[in-house]
Amino acid sequence: MSDDPAAPSGRGAGGGPAGVRTDAPTTGARGTAPPDLALPFVVDLAHDFSAFTGPFECDGALFLLRAGPSPAVWRITPERVVEIPLAGAARLAGLCAERAVVHVVAGAREGLVALDAATMVPVEVTAGRGHLFVESIDDGAWMLHRIDESRVELRDRELRRLTSYFFAKGHPEHVASPPRRCGDGWLCSSFIDRAGRASALACLDARFRVVARSEERGPRDGLHVLGDDDLVAHTSEGRGTLELWQRRGDRLIRRRALPSRASLLLGERLVVLDHQRTLTGLDRAGEILWSREVLGPGARLHRAGAGILVLHDRRALLVDPADGATMDEMDEMDEMDEPGPLSVAVDRDQGGYLVAGSAVWRIRDGTAERTVLDAPHRLATVAAGALVLEDPRTPGRYLVLGPDGVRRGTFAAPGARLPAFATRGGPYVLEPDRLRIACFA
Repeated sequence: MSDDPAAPSGRGAGGGPAGVRTDAPTTGARGTAPPDLALPFVVDLAHDFSAFTGPFECDGALFLLRAGPSPAVWRITPERVVEIPLAGAARLAGLCAERAVVHVVAGAREGLVALDAATMVPVEVTAGRGHLFVESIDDGAWMLHRIDESRVELRDRELRRLTSYFFAKGHPEHVASPPRRCGDGWLCSSFIDRAGRASALACLDARFRVVARSEERGPRDGLHVLGDDDLVAHTSEGRGTLELWQRRGDRLIRRRALPSRASLLLGERLVVLDHQRTLTGLDRAGEILWSREVLGPGARLHRAGAGILVLHDRRALLVDPADGATMDEMDEMDEMDEPGPLSVAVDRDQGGYLVAGSAVWRIRDGTAERTVLDAPHRLATVAAGALVLEDPRTPGRYLVLGPDGVRRGTFAAPGARLPAFATRGGPYVLEPDRLRIACFA
């Protein structure tokens, strides 16, 4: 076995090029749902998947990671399965549309390996021991860091090194907030320059030189760039304060601090919920445009289509971020005998679902339409814009409800693993001995 964590370790099962398996067809039953509403699957693959993790969605295909004595990556398309052996055990470290990044441990060697989404050809990115974290950030760039270090490394879309910098740790396990694109450069938090001087915020130009910085120190989290020329950014801290900053020459000045329990940036509006019941809308210059009271203390905010979903206790309403007006209310929950817990899901198109027992609200274009089921259900995931619900009366039995409120079908999968986050395709149903795919992205 090669010392290179990215090196293929042998030939494919189908006798093709090293690491490529060509004898595993993936196409199964096709067609529309039969009268009993059984969900049709385009892939139904029987295999021992007990050592696999995933599936992960990437550029119209799926991939899975296999542990055990023969670690490998499987890339699954409608046409075939391709297997790429790896030199060691791997876990997913980062994911974007074009590629996946996995953390590979091969004996005494450890590092990051990039897998191109189209080919899954592995290319070593970096070596060295330590628990590596990878985040996909603005413009397809990547941030790499280790939890035991105070250094961040930036990579471009192809994972080529751009620069590195140090950041101030708030506590031993504190990690840097991802930098944000700001004009041609970057906005960084808790930045430490080469002289050891720390700043809460710093702007870097395209050549990664500091062009503006704050006089304040201390870690900041949750960066958002609200403008480019007249820079405004906000950071939310653990003590529940949202700050608005403005660039003036080579300085970043804190213009305003607002109590904040939650905040959302939607288009031209920054919406802030304080610790009581006041919801405030600001423009990209940080000016307050509207303010209103909503529900009660402890409310939650969720992005839902063109609006903001505000939840509190057994009540929910949809607020227009432009002017704070109520777009819709879900007051039917008061009439329900068994409302069940409130669950919220957002699909890839930024539409939303609210699940409360046997009632499902589909939120699109500023309105909420209700569908009533025959029994309470639990939210499982969102796949291809449809809601996947589990029937608690029969654990492992799922109902797929489309964004139009039409039932697309049901399926049984006791012990299955479904992706926790919304996916463009699917549902993807991984069981210990079976993989089923309803549709690809």
